[in-house]
Amino acid sequence: MGSGTVIARLAVPLYLIAIAAAVLLPDPQAIGTFKYNVGMQIQRIANRISHVSPTALGDIASNIIAFIPLTFLLGMAWRRVPVWVWGLVGMLASVGAETAQYLLPELSRRPDIWNVIENSIGAWIGALLASLTRACRSDRRTPKLLS
Repeated sequence: MGSGTVIARLAVPLYLIAIAAAVLLPDPQAIGTFKYNVGMQIQRIANRISHVSPTALGDIASNIIAFIPLTFLLGMAWRRVPVWVWGLVGMLASVGAETAQYLLPELSRRPDIWNVIENSIGAWIGALLASLTRACRSDRRTPKLLS
């Protein structure tokens, strides 16, 4: 097992804790402020989308970005598992997160199917990046024969 695999395996539970904290944080104002700040940064970079509210833009971006590292790390940590499995795991984790928010109204969070869709997009991006990284690494290790 390579050092990258060990690091990825150590990072997975830490990242899962971070996601759980973000999902179960009972402070909608802090979450709204975070999403607004993310949206403002995106609008500064891409001023063409200024007609979209910063909070909505930040919501979409943070939902997509949140799941990219999870499935990327899973794909790098357990290389024998096909990356499409990790894409599905990411989707199921998103469904679980929204279900938890629905079942725990005291969190004052708003579960939304769009969050599941956006998280799932991020999960599949992470799985794709893991697949590409794995392919590049195996290409480097395979000696090339010159014809």
